[in-house]
Amino acid sequence: MNLNIIAWNVTGIFSSATYLTDTLVKHSVDICGIAEHWLSPQNIHLFDNLSSDYCYHAVCDSDLYDISNTRKEKVVLLSYGKKYNDKIVPLNIDSDRLVGIQLQLSPNEYMFFFQLYLPCSNHSISLYRDHIDKLYDVWYQYSNSGVCVFLGDFNAKYIPNFSISNRDKLLSRFLDDCNTVPVNCLDMCTGSPYSFVSYDEKYRTLIDFICIPRELIDCISKCFVFDDSCLNVSRHVPVFLQLHVPNIVFTDNEAHVPNVCPNWRKANNCDIDMYNNCIERDRDILHIGACDLDIDGIDNACNMLAVKLSYYADTCIPKKRFMKFLKPYWNTNLKNAHKHMRALKIVWCADGRPRGGTNKMITDGWADYFRDRYTPSDIADDYID
Repeated sequence: MNLNIIAWNVTGIFSSATYLTDTLVKHSVDICGIAEHWLSPQNIHLFDNLSSDYCYHAVCDSDLYDISNTRKEKVVLLSYGKKYNDKIVPLNIDSDRLVGIQLQLSPNEYMFFFQLYLPCSNHSISLYRDHIDKLYDVWYQYSNSGVCVFLGDFNAKYIPNFSISNRDKLLSRFLDDCNTVPVNCLDMCTGSPYSFVSYDEKYRTLIDFICIPRELIDCISKCFVFDDSCLNVSRHVPVFLQLHVPNIVFTDNEAHVPNVCPNWRKANNCDIDMYNNCIERDRDILHIGACDLDIDGIDNACNMLAVKLSYYADTCIPKKRFMKFLKPYWNTNLKNAHKHMRALKIVWCADGRPRGGTNKMITDGWADYFRDRYTPSDIADDYID
C-alpha cells in the first residue's frame, strides 16, 4: 500500500485553506503535516470545516494563553484520513512546536509521525538546541517501538559534512545520529529545489523536510517539492512523499488488542528450543524463498513471516505485562491534582514566569496568589492535555 504524505508551512490557514483542500484531494493525501496554522485554541475547530474526510491532532502556541500577545507562530498540526481513524492514536507530547501520531500497520508494527516547527533565526541558538534535544528524547522514546518519520519546517539546512552555521550542524548531527535522511535532499526527489522563498524573493532555501530512516529509502515510490502556485500565498511550498508500506492486515477487533511483547530475557533454554523447533517445522517459512519476486509477492511473504514469528513467540516465550499494582498511588484524586498543577503552571507562564516572590506570594502561597488573580474560567479545559 502507498502512503501519501505532505509537509507544509501554511503561514496562516485562513489564507491557505483553498490551496490546502485542493492539494489533499488532488494528491489523495493520507497524512498531512501543517506548521504555522496561526489558530488560537477557540478557533482550531476550523479544520473540521476544511474536509469531512480528515481528522486532525493539533497544538497551539503557548504564548496565546497571554491574550495581549498577538504573535502566533509555534503552532503545528497533523491531519490524517478518516479511513485510518481506528488505526491512529494521537501522542501526548509536552511541546507547542511538536505534535505526533501513532499508525498501527499490524498487531506488532507501528509508524510514528512527528510534525514540527523549530525556532527560526530570530530566536537564540540555545533555544534551537533545546528543541533539537526534545527531538532526541522523542526519537529515543519511540524508535524502539516502530518507524519514526519527522516532517515539518526545521528552519535549518541539511548539508552533511559541510554545515557552516550552528543550526545546520545541530540538524545534521541529529539526523545522522538517528540514521535518518530528508527525502527531498535525495537525488530521486524532483520539483522545486527550494521550499522557502522570501516575499522579496531575495532568499531561496530548502528548510522544509520529510525525514525517514535510511533503511526505508527503497520504499520511496515518489518524492517531490511542489512548484509555486498562484493559489499558494505562503512563503513555503509543500513537500510530498509517497511511501510504500506493508498492507494493514489486521481486523478492527485486533487493532484494539493491547500489544503484549515477548519477554526474551526471561526465556529459558527450553523456551528457545521450543520456539526454534516451531520455526524449523513450519513449511511456509522453509519455502519462503520460493515466493513471487514482485511487490505483492514479497509483501505477502513478509506479512506471513511476521505473523508466524509473532505467533510462535506468543506461544513459546513468556510475556511482558504492565503491572498496574506497581503504581497504586495514582488515583483519581492525584490525577485531578496533577491537572490543577498544570493549570497553575500555564497561568504562571502567561503571567511572565514571575520569580523572587512578593509579600502576598510569601504569605498566601503561590496557589492563593493565582486563585486571587485568575478565575477558573480563565483556565479552559481545552488547554489541559
